[in-house]
Amino acid sequence: MIAWRIAKRRYSNRESVLSREGAEECGGRWNAPGLRLIYASESSSLALLETLVHTSSRRLPKSLVAVTIRVPQNAGVRTISLRDLPADWREPDNRIGEHRGSTWIRSNATLVLRVPSAVNPLESSILLNPGHPDIARCTVGVPIAINFDPRLIALFGEVPRRRAKR
Repeated sequence: MIAWRIAKRRYSNRESVLSREGAEECGGRWNAPGLRLIYASESSSLALLETLVHTSSRRLPKSLVAVTIRVPQNAGVRTISLRDLPADWREPDNRIGEHRGSTWIRSNATLVLRVPSAVNPLESSILLNPGHPDIARCTVGVPIAINFDPRLIALFGEVPRRRAKR
């Protein structure tokens, strides 16, 4: 299985991609604060869309890269489908995802939890438990620079220019 993650270039190394202290501190849709979880997507376009909806300002982050996370074929995967969730699961105050994800993390039963994306429920988010022993068998690909389409730039405002390397 290949999962995609968007990160700032300085956080695109294997150690940073597979640790996710940020999700531990703040929690997220699928994890309570204090529980580490790696959020990724089944496609690069979904990973980019998930990143864009979490952009707090009207400016796109600079120096973003896409990285692949290669999950071993025989790693355990648990799936939560749309039919397993209540109709309002995407609402900000609904904690069903946090409860189910946190229970899964604590069980340490599988490396991967495949869940519907809140941004596009027709696709899946790939959640990895960094506390599972199989995380050591995951590999992270070479970072690929994100070059935004001008139409996205028009939606978010001008992307800060990168300084030329000398």
